[in-house]
Amino acid sequence: MERLSFLVSKIRLMINPEEADHQRLVQLLSDITKSLRDREANAPKDAAAGARAVRELVPLSQAILKREWERVKRIE
Repeated sequence: MERLSFLVSKIRLMINPEEADHQRLVQLLSDITKSLRDREANAPKDAAAGARAVRELVPLSQAILKREWERVKRIE
């Protein structure tokens, strides 16, 4: 959990909070982190919500990374 928290914080520092898909990325990461914390605490949880967040996270991350890579290639 400590490593996950570190990585989520690092991503939050690197994103552009003005872009909607970046905001969505942060929300998904928060949802996944909450789901994992609930699992560790044996709290009532919605495992399906965590799984949905993970499924949405991958294509969203890929789209953001592709767009940012295109910006870098154009030297923006």
